[in-house]
Parts: sequence; structure tokens; C-alpha cells
Amino acid sequence: MNALASRATHGGQEPFNRDAFAKLAATSTPCVDGDNKLYDGLKLSPDGIQRIGKFQPSPALEAVAQCYTDTSATLGPQGKSSYRDQAGAYAMSTVSQALADYAKNTMMHVPQIELDMAALKLDPRRIERFGVDLGGPGRQLHYVDTSDGRHAQESISHTRSISGHVSHRQDAPVVEATTSALRADQPEHPDHPAFEMFHRAALADGRWSQAEARNLASAGLAAVKADPTVGANLTGVVIGQAADGGTSLIGYASPHGPAGPHHHLGIDASNAAQVPAHKSLERVEQLNQQQAQQQAQAQTLGMDGPSQGGPKMAF
Repeated sequence: MNALASRATHGGQEPFNRDAFAKLAATSTPCVDGDNKLYDGLKLSPDGIQRIGKFQPSPALEAVAQCYTDTSATLGPQGKSSYRDQAGAYAMSTVSQALADYAKNTMMHVPQIELDMAALKLDPRRIERFGVDLGGPGRQLHYVDTSDGRHAQESISHTRSISGHVSHRQDAPVVEATTSALRADQPEHPDHPAFEMFHRAALADGRWSQAEARNLASAGLAAVKADPTVGANLTGVVIGQAADGGTSLIGYASPHGPAGPHHHLGIDASNAAQVPAHKSLERVEQLNQQQAQQQAQAQTLGMDGPSQGGPKMAF
């Protein structure tokens, strides 16, 4: 902790920063709680050093400071992570919690997060290796990576060990990234019938490979799941021609039968065929989670309404 205290300034040009010190120390000592508050029994000098008797900073202290704090990649369960990875894990955990809190207090669509990972110099796999807390095994944070002008759907998985704190001194192996075992392309999944509608239509058309047909089915399902009308009443899928001459994969809903009205939603088949299926299937799971949260919130509001004199609306 003394070694860390010597780094809790900006190039030595500013006074000791107690809050910055607490954040640095939090991942490696129980003397700092989850709110970055130091244990009351700690007595620090003005420069943040815990002194015993006539102890003074020494070459040994500086050596420990360099190997513990200054080395670029010595943190995490495997001792191969950097402070950038640590900061990235903290940021992802904070974003995930903020989205969860937002979803609890609104019936509106939960917005997606856009991150320029290249500009932030963050690697999601390195962040997972360090250990990121997203609320429990199987949880994921979905986001849009805008690096280099792209607009790619990406995700990061919960990998924090059950013991909580992780540091470069911990010998236990990192918990591998975990994802939900069940996806809509599997028969046991409740969205599998809708996935199969798109899959059969793409295969029957004959112009796409098996892999491309699976990509199309996954993308089509993700598109209709985002539409409350078509997604809840999907009746069938057809291949059609778009106004620009391109090919569209169209899901349609006829909740009132042949008499209509009919609702439809189309996606560009050429682009969708190139999007890896797993990305679209992860998007389906994200939408399912959001919709479940909104339904739970609506039920809570409905139960609370009468006791408060009328219905409520959350913003």
C-alpha cells in the first residue's frame, strides 16, 4: 500500500490524492471497501505513507512501487493484465449497472451503448481475462463498437470470480467467459419456432449457403424481436424485392387473420447474410432481457397503482 501511495499523484506535482490511492488499492487489499473507503484504523501521513517508528521511504519501497504499479502487464489472476484492462473492467461493470438501473425505472426501450474501443484502447478479451463483474455468471453487456467507423454489435461476458477481488497476486485461474447455453437456434428456446420460419424461407430460396441461411435467420429474428407488433405475432416469412432492386427478407404478422390488418418488417438480405449468426442471436437475448425487465416493471407499477390512488408512469 505504501508503494501504491507513492503513485497516487500526477508525476509528483500534486499533493497526495487519497481517493486515487483508495481506487488503486481496492483490488489488492481488504483494507479498502466497495465504496473505496479506507479502513478506519489506517493512519496515513500527509503523503499517504503508513509509517512504523522511524521508517522512511527507501530504495526497496521504490523497487516495489515499480514492479507492482509501473509494470505494464502484471495485474489480474494470470499476472498478464494492465491497469488499462483494470480500468476497462471497472468501466464495463459501471455501464452494465447503469443500464440495469435504467431498465428498472422505465417502460421505454433501453438504449444501446456505443463505444469506440479503438480510441479507448480497450480489448474486450483482455478485460474478460482481468475479470469483469456484470452481476453473475452468464450475464453479458451488449454494445455497439464504433471503432474505425464501424457499427458492429459486440458483447463482453461476466468473468469475475465468486471471491470478488482479483489481483496479480491471486493464483486462482480466471473464470472463463461464459454465455447463456441456450440460443434461439436451439429447439428448446422459446424463439426457436420464429427462427425456423426465417431459416426455412432462406433455405427454400436456394441462393444462400447453409451458413448464410443461418445468418439470415438469426438477423431476421433479431429484427422482428425489436418490433413489438411483428415480433409478438409473427405469422410467416417471405423473400421479396426491395424498392431499390435488392433482396429483402420479410417477416409478417397477421394477428387478426387473412382479413388483416397485416404488418411486415423487412431487412436487406445481402447484408444480413454476412453478419455472423452468433452476433444476431446475442442481440435476441439482449432484447429478451430488456423486454422481461420492462414487463416486470409494468407489473410492479400495476400492483402499486391502486394503493397510490391511480396508475403511474415512469420516465
